[in-house]
Amino acid sequence: MKTPRIVFSSFLALVVLVAAFANEFGNMPQVKEITNGQPEDVVAFIERMVECNHWGGEEPYDKERGEQIRKAVEA
Repeated sequence: MKTPRIVFSSFLALVVLVAAFANEFGNMPQVKEITNGQPEDVVAFIERMVECNHWGGEEPYDKERGEQIRKAVEA
């Protein structure tokens, strides 16, 4: 049954795109919607995944920025 995976992947892609414009990933409407009613560990995982995906698209245009990105992804 591949359809649910495609739908979930598409939704996460949308969340990642929107994440670029949010300061707090857990407060994004899309993240709130998908995490509503989920256990805390699931919520934390989804929020972290969205944050890591956001930082993964950032360019390290200098050494300081590269270090900032590395720390954000490893936190």
